[in-house]
Amino acid sequence: MECGSILCPHIVPRLTCSLALDYPPFFAYFEKLLSMPAYFFDSRIVDLNNLDYGSWSVIAYQRTTVILSELVLGAALVK
Repeated sequence: MECGSILCPHIVPRLTCSLALDYPPFFAYFEKLLSMPAYFFDSRIVDLNNLDYGSWSVIAYQRTTVILSELVLGAALVK
């Protein structure tokens, strides 16, 4: 999916996106929350001009946050 739209060329294209942002607002806040410690883990993870950054630290951080998020969700469902 590209940022510009062939069907609506008059829409201003997004300059830093690779996908459309079509998720609920809560998820955006969740991503913002996860991006705060990501900066201290590796500052290039949250750099908007570095969209294709794929260091091992990115993979480790993303996997860790997924596992922790799933554990929190599982703990909430058990209660």
